[in-house]
Amino acid sequence: MNEKDEVDNSIPENVLESYCSSILGRDFSSYQADVSANSYASKTKANEVREALEDYIRVEDLMLKELDIEDLNSIMYLEELREQKEIADWRERGVEINPNDIPNIYDAMEINQKVTAGEYMKSIPEIITKLGNEKFS
Repeated sequence: MNEKDEVDNSIPENVLESYCSSILGRDFSSYQADVSANSYASKTKANEVREALEDYIRVEDLMLKELDIEDLNSIMYLEELREQKEIADWRERGVEINPNDIPNIYDAMEINQKVTAGEYMKSIPEIITKLGNEKFS
């Protein structure tokens, strides 16, 4: 394990697990089991998720419009992971959801300029459920 791959333990594991479960709908251990590495960033999936969650925890109560580009990128990364999980769950039920139908972070900032990062991330499962139910009926 080289220096770039070392896991930063600045967030207690139980806090990380809690946030991962509530924000991404998966246990952090599922990302730790993914041994693939992002060759561009030289990081494992677990390290990418950990860093994004650390950023999220730091900015959770800030409005999206207040975030710098790095924090927005972390939120968008977590958003993508959650969307992939929710879409896969609906696909297992026989419902195809087009990711392009899901409002993105910039849409959210335009619709409601006072939405926080936390409110936005927590709305993703609800939005996808609404889309899935519309297609299911």
